[in-house]
Amino acid sequence: MTAYVVLQQRKSEPNSSSASAGGWFIVGPPVESVSAEAAIRKAVDGDKGGTYVAVPVRSWAPVTVTVETKRTLKLV
Repeated sequence: MTAYVVLQQRKSEPNSSSASAGGWFIVGPPVESVSAEAAIRKAVDGDKGGTYVAVPVRSWAPVTVTVETKRTLKLV
């Protein structure tokens, strides 16, 4: 068995002023299952439709990105 993180895609509302209204959100704690499809079946309530994805916990590796800009002055 493999542990999976299950995520649900939520679309932003056209009239929503919140920038975080859309995107992917974790559905509960990690689920032990034999496949991604079975993990989604376990994690999702039978009455909820939508778009879901299951990612093995061993592959779940969030990365923090920072941007650095170097300003250079060249005299010719």
